[in-house]
Amino acid sequence: MLTSLSIKNYALINFLTIKFEKGFSAITGETGAGKSILLGALTIILGKRADTGVLSDKTTKCVIEGEFDLSTLDLESFFVQNDLDYDTTTFIRREILPSGKSRAFINDTPVTLSVLKALGSYLVDIHSQHQTLMLSNSSFQLEALDGYLDNSNLLTSYKATFQQYSTLQTKLQTLQKQQLELKREEDFLTFQFEELDDVILDEKQFKAMEERQQFLLHSEEVMAALGMTSTILSDDELNLLDRITVLKETLSSIAGFYPKANELLNRFESVRLELKDMADETTALLTEGEANPSELSELTEKLDEIYRLQQKHHITSITELIKLKEALSNQLLDISNLEEDIDKVSRKLDTATKELQKQASALTKSRKAGFIPFTKAVETMLQRLGMKDAIFEIKHTMSDHFSKTGIDRVDFWFSTNKGVAAGEISKIASGGELSRLMLAIKSLVSEKSFLPTMVFDEIDSGVSGDIAGKVGNIMQEMARNHQLIVITHLPQIASKAQQHYKVYKQSKGKATHTNIILLDSEQRVEEIAAMLSDQTVSQAAREAARELLN
Repeated sequence: MLTSLSIKNYALINFLTIKFEKGFSAITGETGAGKSILLGALTIILGKRADTGVLSDKTTKCVIEGEFDLSTLDLESFFVQNDLDYDTTTFIRREILPSGKSRAFINDTPVTLSVLKALGSYLVDIHSQHQTLMLSNSSFQLEALDGYLDNSNLLTSYKATFQQYSTLQTKLQTLQKQQLELKREEDFLTFQFEELDDVILDEKQFKAMEERQQFLLHSEEVMAALGMTSTILSDDELNLLDRITVLKETLSSIAGFYPKANELLNRFESVRLELKDMADETTALLTEGEANPSELSELTEKLDEIYRLQQKHHITSITELIKLKEALSNQLLDISNLEEDIDKVSRKLDTATKELQKQASALTKSRKAGFIPFTKAVETMLQRLGMKDAIFEIKHTMSDHFSKTGIDRVDFWFSTNKGVAAGEISKIASGGELSRLMLAIKSLVSEKSFLPTMVFDEIDSGVSGDIAGKVGNIMQEMARNHQLIVITHLPQIASKAQQHYKVYKQSKGKATHTNIILLDSEQRVEEIAAMLSDQTVSQAAREAARELLN
């Protein structure tokens, strides 16, 4: 329940605070006095966007704060989920700065506009003249029907599944698009990968191949050099190994009486062993170095293919070529994995679709079962509002695709004249008839609603006289279970309220501001008498006002 509303620097309002009570409150005032400004301020703390255009004084911020009693609502979980301090007395504040920025607070904790809207949806239902035009909107009609039938639990489950279904649909479409794009490239990627896979892509092997090619290109020079080396070391008549052996024998002959010769003998032995090892290695190299005539051609062909691939992909090393092969392998693996992902998402989507169909069918069943009770209830309420010949019908069709509210479409058809068949609301109803129909529907839905506060902005448009009194009676009934705040221009309705507020303009110097006061008994008589009069309030008007109030 809204217990107070404080407004500072908003449109024509300089500063005011209004205290609200339970039950039925009426707000009246001359046209242009600022009744709609109050409503606008309330919508802003409930999450409506605002800009600096609402600032009365462009140099200072606008502050709007509402105090709400949450004691009858179960909203603790909402506060916990949004990391907010819970209190049965909760304050919602909006600040609009001259810079254009806007800030929102719940119990002094900064919140986003979406959180503010979410909380506001539990607290207040605002009906304006503009909303009456929505009576011809099929979505609004379905929402009204669901409200009357109290389908909230069914809708909550359906919407959760629909969200999952929509998310999976989007994910599947994204994956399929990726697959289509990759499929176009798959053949080319496969060709590139196989080209690289057919050649040796190993740094050590590649280096060995290059070295072998160089040997084969200069094999005659190499073999000649190795042959000469082998000859000098061990094959020639005067080879080094034999000459060193002779040197050792010569030194050995004097070692017995010349000890220093032993040191030379040891060194010559080391040299002989090293030369012997070199001779053996040279002989081995001569044997290994024998080349097959076709080997150079085969090796050159392999290396040329690697060089061609480097040039083709604009890279200069075998390392980069290896990385490219790995990247192509990963891309091809992604295509393969994508098919698995698509299969998994498709199966999940099938499951969600079946569950969604089941829940949509449950909604359809509930709605169909409620057509007759809702139709009769609306017609009964319309008769109370002076439309004794009113006919109200519901036309139902089903869609072949899911929407946020199911697969049903309902259209309200309406007739107010005896003998005239019901037709589409937008084509058959006048402004006053629309107002009464909307009130009838709102009153029925409010019986099922847990919203603590309802605000009507001139829902009585187009009605007068006896009908206005009947509208007031229904509002009185609605106020038994809800806090009802009604902006009205009809004395018959204002007189039914438990609290009566008057909005008025006040000029001071060059400035004009909007103010509001809670009227006492005598002030109410004067206000309602003024609403009954043309210009001058007569004694007869005052007596009529007292009669209405009694």
